[in-house]
Amino acid sequence: MARHFSGTDEIQLSTASLIAPYGTFAAIVYPSTTVGWLGIIGYRISSGNWAMSMEINPTGKISFTQAGIGNVGATSLPAANEWYLLAANKASGTVNPRVHQYRFSTSTWVHENSVSTHADSASTVGDLISLGHPEGDGFKGEYRLAAFWSQVSLTDAQLEILPGSLMDWYSLKPSAMWLTDQSATTQAVVDITGTGANQSVLTGTAISTIGDASWAQQGQNIILVN
Repeated sequence: MARHFSGTDEIQLSTASLIAPYGTFAAIVYPSTTVGWLGIIGYRISSGNWAMSMEINPTGKISFTQAGIGNVGATSLPAANEWYLLAANKASGTVNPRVHQYRFSTSTWVHENSVSTHADSASTVGDLISLGHPEGDGFKGEYRLAAFWSQVSLTDAQLEILPGSLMDWYSLKPSAMWLTDQSATTQAVVDITGTGANQSVLTGTAISTIGDASWAQQGQNIILVN
């Protein structure tokens, strides 16, 4: 079961004292469009001051966005209305972030550097993590899972184990991770790592009616129902 986002919806989460000068985001999503800025996940230091976010830009490219400045790779998502595992990461220092997309329908990866460099953000505890509306950019589509690695830039090889199972996500020790598999929106989204980055504010969302990306029990392979 997944969560549907309409473009104005958002799940705000506590930062649980995590910081985001650099790090990695990953999420399993089903975008219903690739037109317009679509915010997937982001870390906010204070109102209007985003340390890092992962978005889809208006040409369908994955963007590592910092303080409103998008930094994209060269490859657009091949289509809307299907499941992807998307990731964006930046190592310490002034470096090119990397962006990644895995297409479940073809079992193929794309890994690439973004076009420009970013410096680190402030090592300051922020006020929220946003699912579905970072940088003021709303996601449209279905949302199944997200994770954040604070001050850890995962390698391509590490990211490539993530389509296998939920236990593979755990094995990479995310700082926080969220399943949006609730059967009702009245059930809060919680950080399943135990760090405490739990839901603080919910705006909209609905239980998905068009398909799901769900995990089999005992952490086995992902099951896609489109």
